[in-house]
Amino acid sequence: MTPIDEEEKLSERIFTNAVRRSENMRRNFFKERDLAIKTIRQKQREAAKRVVEVQRTVQISNESLKARAKNIELRGPANQRIDRGLIGLEKLVQDLRDALMARNTADVMSLDPDIHKEIEAESRNIMKSKFFKTIMRQLKKEEDHA
Repeated sequence: MTPIDEEEKLSERIFTNAVRRSENMRRNFFKERDLAIKTIRQKQREAAKRVVEVQRTVQISNESLKARAKNIELRGPANQRIDRGLIGLEKLVQDLRDALMARNTADVMSLDPDIHKEIEAESRNIMKSKFFKTIMRQLKKEEDHA
């Protein structure tokens, strides 16, 4: 073998090794690229799932807020009636206190018993009234929900 033949053989081996390394690098590049694409798509699917979950949570929250606002809107007149009823109850309690005080003073001062009967009758009428019973039911409902 001549030195030129040996040089050609060496050059051919170097070229073959370079081609083989180039092919290996190319295969590795495509493997890494495919792996990166696969990872990116997986992350995109996970992000899409999280977005859907957040959207559902926001939707449920919005529906809850709308229902609460509607409930408040519907309860507004009822709350006003309850407030008026409470004012009436406070007045009734005050009248009953006054009646009790009057009864005690009547015993002492010997006031007319007809006045006491009138106060007691008025108190019974108020407590038997439909309005008073409605207020008591609403207060009980409010108490049960609280």
